[in-house]
Amino acid sequence: MAFTFTDQDGKVTGRIWGSHKATVSVAVEVGDLLCALNTGVANTYQLADDSDGKRATHVAVQSGAAGDEITVAVGAELAAPEGAPGVGGVVTPSYFAASTDFLGADLFLGESGKASSAVGSTGQKIGELVARDRILFNPTAYSEPVATTIADPGDAGAIPVTKSGTVPIVTAGAETRTLADPSFPGQILNIGLKTDGGNAVITTTSPVNQTGNNTLTGADVGDHIALIAIEDGSDIEWRVLANDGWGLTTV
Repeated sequence: MAFTFTDQDGKVTGRIWGSHKATVSVAVEVGDLLCALNTGVANTYQLADDSDGKRATHVAVQSGAAGDEITVAVGAELAAPEGAPGVGGVVTPSYFAASTDFLGADLFLGESGKASSAVGSTGQKIGELVARDRILFNPTAYSEPVATTIADPGDAGAIPVTKSGTVPIVTAGAETRTLADPSFPGQILNIGLKTDGGNAVITTTSPVNQTGNNTLTGADVGDHIALIAIEDGSDIEWRVLANDGWGLTTV
């Protein structure tokens, strides 16, 4: 059994942190999860979406139509609205989930920017149901640890970029890999040559340094390179965080 954080009218914004003004590309509701829209227009956000690999970095704390400027935040606590007065003027509370089974539950990025108690394909934790009527959103604080192992895609394969983690490369001859731009600022990839059957050559979509290098070559067992994602204007790109043995060239 799972629940999805729905567009419940009257949601109450509690404490927020890391807030700023941003333009949204689509209509959003309070509590929707957002990520950068990398189209060359600074400070523009779209709905994050587990089904499309668009990882959440912010939460909307205002509703808005497409093209509106709203307040977004790195983290926020949202409360469900109070219900209508009942018998004797007693207010019936509103809840984000109908069952106490969800108390303290972890929440994950779902489709179309909604939080869900069901783990999606990216497995991105975005918050917790701290009470039946309160959700704590903090998407960037729950990034996957670098200790997470990301499977080597094999010769001519694409290294996944949906989460942070360690990629143990195994070659059986001279092999290649590709590496697309990262999914979110602060993402980290540890790449090591675990088994050396031949050189491993990784071609990146964008340069990994100011020199413009876009080709990484591991030649010996134990060669290691760590990459971190940064915002480069309106783009998110990899930069070398540490390097021990990998050759950097431009092709």
